[in-house]
Order: sequence, then C-alpha cells, then structure tokens
Amino acid sequence: AIGRGDLAGARKSGVAGVLLGVVVMGSCAVVYISLGSWLAGFFTDDPEVRRLASVLVTIAGIYQISDAVQSISLGALRGML
Repeated sequence: AIGRGDLAGARKSGVAGVLLGVVVMGSCAVVYISLGSWLAGFFTDDPEVRRLASVLVTIAGIYQISDAVQSISLGALRGML
C-alpha cells in the first residue's frame, strides 16, 4: 500500500496486523495465566517453586501482548523504508 501511495490502506493494514497480533498473543496470555502452575509442574514437584513459577509465567503472558504490538509495529516501520 505504501508503494502505490495508498496511505489509508497502509494504515488499515497496520491496524489490522497489530490487532491480529494482540488477539493471538492475548490467547497465549490466557493459556499462560490459566495454566501457569500446571506448566511449572512439568519441571518441578516443589510447591513453592511451582507457585513462584506460576507468577512469573503470568507476568510473561501479560508481556507477550505488549511485545507483539512492539514487534509488529517495528516490522511495519521497517517495511515502510
């Protein structure tokens, strides 16, 4: 869209890409948040380590969303050059 001078189309594509990334990473975040303790159970039987790991996996799940927005936006900006 940028190459053909369609700035409105480029904006729509960019917004659609960011929204798609947020939906996909939001889904991953839901899995991480809801199954964090279960996932940690694959690596340890210690309840304290599982509790701490589930907190850290929750933080990672939330971070996934902002990281997706940043990565997609950076890719779009690079593509504009």
